[in-house]
Parts: sequence; C-alpha cells; structure tokens
Amino acid sequence: MSEKSQAGPRPTLAKVALFARVSTATVSNVLAGKGGASPETQERVRAAARQVGYRVDPGARALSRGRTTSVGVLVPSSVDEMIRQRQSFFWVRLVDAFVTTASDLGVTTSIVDESQAQSMIDSGIDVLVLLGRTDPYVVAQLSLPFGLPVVSTFDLPDLPANAPHHDLDVIAETVVTEFAQSHRKALAWMPGTASTQVDSWSRALATAAAGAGMSYLELPHEDDARSLQHAIGSGAAADIDAIFGLFRNPRTLIETLTSNGKTVPGDVAVIAQSEGLLEEVTTPSITSLSLCGFGCGEILATRAVEMARGEETELGTAPFELTRRESTATA
Repeated sequence: MSEKSQAGPRPTLAKVALFARVSTATVSNVLAGKGGASPETQERVRAAARQVGYRVDPGARALSRGRTTSVGVLVPSSVDEMIRQRQSFFWVRLVDAFVTTASDLGVTTSIVDESQAQSMIDSGIDVLVLLGRTDPYVVAQLSLPFGLPVVSTFDLPDLPANAPHHDLDVIAETVVTEFAQSHRKALAWMPGTASTQVDSWSRALATAAAGAGMSYLELPHEDDARSLQHAIGSGAAADIDAIFGLFRNPRTLIETLTSNGKTVPGDVAVIAQSEGLLEEVTTPSITSLSLCGFGCGEILATRAVEMARGEETELGTAPFELTRRESTATA
C-alpha cells in the first residue's frame, strides 16, 4: 500500500463544517479571511480545521481565483530605508534576486511596508514573507487567512524563523581561521549601525576566537570618523591585531588605523563584512566576507514558492563567501 493511501482521504470543508456545526460556505469564508462571521464562530471554525487537520491548498485556491500564485513580501521600514538609500547592497541584491527568481518560477511578487501589509494580504496572496527584522507588534495586528503559509527571516513570538539562514558558527570559524593563518592573537568585532543580531554574532565570534587561542573584544561604532577613532583608541589599549566588522566605507577605517600609527596588514589584519564593492577600491584592498545577497534572494524565493504550493521543503542554510585580499596577507 502506498504512503498516500495509508494517510487516508484529505479533510474537506464539509468535514470542518460538521465539526464546527456551521455551513460549508461559512467555513470557506472564515478560512479565506472574509468577514461576516462572529469572532466566536471564526474561532470555532479554525479550531475544527486544526482538529481534523484541514490545510488550505494554495494551488487550488489560486486556480479558483483564476490567477497565478502570488507572493507577498513585507519589508520593515528599517530595511526599506536602507534599500531606498542604497545603504545596504545586501538587501538591494536580495530583493532583486527574489523578484527575478519568483518571476522565473511563474509567480508574481508584491512588496510593501507595514502600512500596506493588511491591504496586500486582503487582496489575496498565497504566501507571506516577512523580510528582515519585523516588529512583532506589527505582525500580531495582521489578520491572516487560516492556513496562509508565512516565511519569517527572524524569530517572532509565535513563529520561529523558518527561512534559510546564515550559520554564524561556520562564518565565525571562517573569519577566525583567516586571521589565525597570519598568527593574530587579539580579535576585535566592530559592529556598525546597520548590523543585525549583534548578540548572536558576538557569541559565535567569541567562541571561535577562544577555540583558536585568541582574545576577543567588541568595539561598536557609529560608522563615522569620530566614533571609529574612539573605537580604535580602545582597541589599541587592548593590543588588537585583527578586526572584523561592518563599515559603509572601509577606507575610513584604514585612514583611522593609519592616523594611529598602525599598518594594514602588518600591525592589524582587517576583514569587512560587506558585499564586496567598496573595499575593492580602497588601499590596501580589504578582505571581505559577503553574505551573498543575490544567493540569499534566490533560495528565499524558492522556499517561499514551494511553501505557497504546499510542497515539502528543506530549510538549509544561506550562502556566504570570504574573498581574500591584501588586508589579511600573511607576513
């Protein structure tokens, strides 16, 4: 006997209606997120759907509407600002690759901010993607149709992150190994204003540094000359000889180190977390750790489309790439 036949018939709207003691039309309206039913009836219908194991078929839902599969993307204002001002090549590239990949898969994409999120959902989408660090309060206020798949790139109170993610432990090991090859002993992590999940990065880097016998120090900065000068001054007191951080323009970091009598990579080796553009024109050329915005957008779109179509997917991890340049050259 096949696995499909063992599973038994798929639960139907009629079965949900029987358990909820309402009509199939009421069940259909409630699970589609349409109004008309009382809050008590809506809760009874959703409870019955969960009890019988009913799942909305996104493919059938899209077919019944006479349209292709639709992906809705909620971009929080913090990420939207970085995209609009081109402060983060990572997010610009991720969104570009997401839309292109979804289109190649025959799917339409709607991208909105918090103010338009509910209207987008009400218009009829087959999967919702929460891109970036979305405010949990904003998500809690959304009225989602029962069974609508949601892909979140960050943990939320009722929804653990379920999008492909970067393995920070592997990234930290890669960074520390690069420094260890030139016998560095003191690592400084310098998160900038646009960095996310600072605590997670810090734990991973501290653990990797300890494993390699390196001391570890965190030196936050505001990504301007004055704050970098203060951070580098603190680092000099701790005799740091390796820096990993996020900088909008790595040239400012190099100039700050030079003004403090430090050479790169002679005295200090540097790796910048970036997309690999700005550091290519700085002197010396900066070793970069790219979080691969294009690659992340492609795999995120693929996962979203698979979930919209009710297909089983593996979570996997997001790509990254270390490009070695002059700033970590072995002496």
